[in-house]
Amino acid sequence: MELFTYEPTRLNLRYINYFLLSKIGRNEICKHIKATAQPSLSMGTIRDIDLIIPPLLEQQVIAKRVDDLIDIINKMEKQINKRKEQATHLMHSVLIEVFEVNKKLIQ
Repeated sequence: MELFTYEPTRLNLRYINYFLLSKIGRNEICKHIKATAQPSLSMGTIRDIDLIIPPLLEQQVIAKRVDDLIDIINKMEKQINKRKEQATHLMHSVLIEVFEVNKKLIQ
């Protein structure tokens, strides 16, 4: 049995992390988990995970692309939250104006 040794010239840890977080990676992790009260990963299960390991340059490109996509998603989420906040303020302003107009009409 050969123990895992991290070699930065062959493996990009961000790539490995993204792979394990992907649907394929999660399926690999979960393929041996039994339906028990407390799911667990044994060393045997961990050793049985099939990793797709392309050449280092390709790993780096994939990890960089995922990083870039995550940055885009985070920026979009911030924009969405800002727009929601603006819409809420606009709705409040409109409601205040409507109530003021109605108040003047009633008087």
